Amino acid sequence: MACIRTASSGHEGLALAIGRQLGDAWITARGLLSEGMIAHRTGDLARAESLIEESLRLSQSNGLSVTEYYNVMSLGLVALERGDHIRAGELGAACLELAKRIGHARGSANALYVLARAAVGRGDHLEYNEIAPELAALNPANVRDALAWYATKSDFR
Repeated sequence: MACIRTASSGHEGLALAIGRQLGDAWITARGLLSEGMIAHRTGDLARAESLIEESLRLSQSNGLSVTEYYNVMSLGLVALERGDHIRAGELGAACLELAKRIGHARGSANALYVLARAAVGRGDHLEYNEIAPELAALNPANVRDALAWYATKSDFR
């Protein structure tokens, strides 16, 4: 069996290559998202953002709402990693709207997690305190993660 190479090794992933070869928007969008997530996990935030944005455009132009949700969510996480809390908040809000539109309750919790971290990053305690109860109701684990992250911020201690 052939080795599957990923973005981290400088080669296109198998799903992305197949999606492009077949001209299948869904497979291509998911392949781009996967490659973007690999780039994010390996610290290549510029590549991650580029790949995920390409996937987002493809998802939006083909009515792939669920994939669009995952793209917006992933871009929010990249924005948090970059320290761009304003953009992360905008993406978190867009992600929350998408999650509600497609009926993805766990997705709503994930979007609220991005919103909560973005609020903390901007120093907006009031917004965080408004988000936390809804986040706790949807997914207590995300609240624990957000609070743990919140506790590491020296300006909040």
